[in-house]
Amino acid sequence: MSVISDSTNSVVATVSVGFSPRWVAFDPANNETYVANNGAGTVSVISSSNTVVATVTVGSNPFSVTYDPANGNMYVANNGASTVSVIGSSTNTVVSTVTVGSNPLEMVFDTANNDMYVGNYGTPTRPATTVSVISSSNSVVATVKVGKSPFGLAYNTSNQEVYVANNVGGTVTVITSS
Repeated sequence: MSVISDSTNSVVATVSVGFSPRWVAFDPANNETYVANNGAGTVSVISSSNTVVATVTVGSNPFSVTYDPANGNMYVANNGASTVSVIGSSTNTVVSTVTVGSNPLEMVFDTANNDMYVGNYGTPTRPATTVSVISSSNSVVATVKVGKSPFGLAYNTSNQEVYVANNVGGTVTVITSS
């Protein structure tokens, strides 16, 4: 993984992480960076000194990592396991595993309700059509029907809506989170 300085726009460090890194998220409270290693079933935790301080085993094929500022945890979408691993950032251990829909990929955090929205992608031959909503107690509180193969998710803080890009069909579903 390359670390780039925002002041010089140059590589300042290269950090070895697990096989096939896919996604990166930053924890501002602990000043650590989390990397989902899709091919290794792990998440690498990188300190501010650009060294790996922990390697956390999660579910199969972790795809994305998303920070929850309300509880300080990292959420990892495990595409191959149809689960989300919750990493306690103070301990860098898995504190909960939540079963979601088929083959989750991307997630977004709802700052108004402190919920995590998880796009359940499915497979190319069997696209899924749901988004799982995980509450702050790390349980699925809703499953929302959307278009085929939800992939990209974004949260709009001004109107408290979640936008879901449906990869198959060329549509965007808008979910009111409040």
